[in-house]
Amino acid sequence: MLPSFSGLQFRSIVTVMDPKRYNIANRAAEKQASRDEDAARLARGEITGAELRVENNFFSSLDMSRFKIVAIGGRPIKFKKDTTE
Repeated sequence: MLPSFSGLQFRSIVTVMDPKRYNIANRAAEKQASRDEDAARLARGEITGAELRVENNFFSSLDMSRFKIVAIGGRPIKFKKDTTE
């Protein structure tokens, strides 16, 4: 698991998803090892379930105030103008 999602690390995630280099069995093993480590940390009391959920949530490491959804499925979102003024 990556400790943060800096640009470099994010690019490395995308590289792993390259169909020419991606191995489903290896990825499944990586995910299971991560789950096993999470379970062991919970069992040892090193982390709470709530803390683990935050840690494993991709979006928790992002500053969402810096993002804006502009398209869904490649289709631009049309924003309505504020008419309350």
